Amino acid sequence: MKKGWEEKALGDVCTLQRGFDLPKHSRTDGGFPLVSSSGISDTHNEWKVKAPGVVTGRSGSIGNVFYIEDNFWPLNTVLYIKDFHGNDPRFIYYLLTQFDLAKYSGGAGVPTLNRNNVHDIIVSIPKSIPEQQHIVAVLDKAFSAIATAKENAEKNLQNACELFESYLQSVFDNPSGGWKEKKLDEACDLITCGVAARPSYVDRGIPFLSAKN
Repeated sequence: MKKGWEEKALGDVCTLQRGFDLPKHSRTDGGFPLVSSSGISDTHNEWKVKAPGVVTGRSGSIGNVFYIEDNFWPLNTVLYIKDFHGNDPRFIYYLLTQFDLAKYSGGAGVPTLNRNNVHDIIVSIPKSIPEQQHIVAVLDKAFSAIATAKENAEKNLQNACELFESYLQSVFDNPSGGWKEKKLDEACDLITCGVAARPSYVDRGIPFLSAKN
């Protein structure tokens, strides 16, 4: 174990608690986020938990972890951190993202995350809060750079697609000499091939084309 770190049960590092019921007919649009197992899903005019908060899905979507920066209302489909036991909240958020929380769920019908099972997980954390905050700063900077790079890549791809579509449209809108008009079936053969049964797929071989891909 790293110097200055210690092993503890997760329940001694942070305490998870089930969220609160709030039927849709009782909700009033307001300035506080309602947090479900899939993230912020609505707003309400009251809050139950003071920010910052960390939330994960209890039933439905299990495994996602959310960091909430405003006072919020966690719904009954989530578990929220009731007590950080003096640890840095954002460090706890990153810590929880490292676990496959779904494997701690149970139930024959809708899988439900058992907080008692999660509390028994043994974790290693820095004893020093400044060290936790240093790790958070490094991770925040790294993920911010990744988000910026992804945004730029998506923007460049969109620009390239728009440029290609514009050029392609201009080619067919303004044909040069040597072009002639034909019916589509004179230019190519259209073949429809139905498949009676689902084929047996293999990793390598002849490409199979469907309506989707």
